[in-house]
Amino acid sequence: MKICFCIGKLTFSGAENVIRYLAGELIKKGYDVSVVLTGEMPGENDSIEGLTVEGAIVRGSGIKNTVKRILAVRRALKKLRPDVFVIFNFAMAFTAVPAAMFFRKTKVVVCERNDPTSVPPSKKRQKARNFVFGLSDVCVSQTDNIAEYFKDVVKNNVVIPNPIRARGEMCADVSERSRVFATVARLDDYQKNQTMMIRAFASVVKKHPEYELHFLGSGPDLEKYTKLISELGIEDNVRLLGNVAAPLDYIRNCRGFLLSSKYEGMPNALIEAMSIGLPCVSTDCLGGGAAALIADGENGFLVGLNDETAFADRICKLIEDDELCRKLGNSAYEINETLNGEKIVSKWESLFDSCSQK
Repeated sequence: MKICFCIGKLTFSGAENVIRYLAGELIKKGYDVSVVLTGEMPGENDSIEGLTVEGAIVRGSGIKNTVKRILAVRRALKKLRPDVFVIFNFAMAFTAVPAAMFFRKTKVVVCERNDPTSVPPSKKRQKARNFVFGLSDVCVSQTDNIAEYFKDVVKNNVVIPNPIRARGEMCADVSERSRVFATVARLDDYQKNQTMMIRAFASVVKKHPEYELHFLGSGPDLEKYTKLISELGIEDNVRLLGNVAAPLDYIRNCRGFLLSSKYEGMPNALIEAMSIGLPCVSTDCLGGGAAALIADGENGFLVGLNDETAFADRICKLIEDDELCRKLGNSAYEINETLNGEKIVSKWESLFDSCSQK
């Protein structure tokens, strides 16, 4: 069977990592796998053995360039002739779905990777996205919440969560880890809501001045957060480290992991933190990704959006109770079974089989 993915580029983040993993595993299983890239071609270190890559890159905006992109994707599909065309992210769909309509034997699968009520923010664009999704054969969502949104948009809906690409190695016992909480995310207050996290940690520091919060990641709100940290007088407790080469290795020595997002699809950073047995505190973000991963009080803590007081309280609980940290961390580690890569790949294979039978 020929499977073709469509995404902007093949670097190492979010949806791109999911495609990289799926492509590699499907190739091992004997599938003919390709990818159409609409943003940039892969560098030498981004290539995947056995993966056919076709570019459909057209720069610029406007109707004229949109038509050019559709035709570029169409040319790539004409060359590849896939049985199933899997489009990641709504932005790709505006170009890729119309291009695929020229190929009647190709089943079109659209994948929503974020909360559809938040992304895109414009209601007009959301309606346009829904119209384009409605032209597809199947919609794959990461959570039940997202699938519920699309049930009246696309006839066939399937929920397939993100995989754990390799079983995490359990972190050291809490007694051996540092007095640091970590978060791995883009510095972007609009989605990631890190102002709330910083304010909550300022409350934590009043009770536990020996603890630190480390931000791993870069983004547009670096200056905003630097100013806020200074205003709160917690420069010695909060560190903005920028991008770190191996974030999982860094956070495995931390006391716990924090996520404060307003919305997500299924947050990979949270999955990875749980996969090494770190106790996590997360907001119950729109899209249902955190709630799909965390059962509050059992394998982590889930708090309401913008609930700064509750967020600080749960961090303090993790500081003050080693046994609670161990309990939550051990339960979180079970996510390695729930999101086992082989199980998730099997779900995709079942989807491909069902497409071939229609």
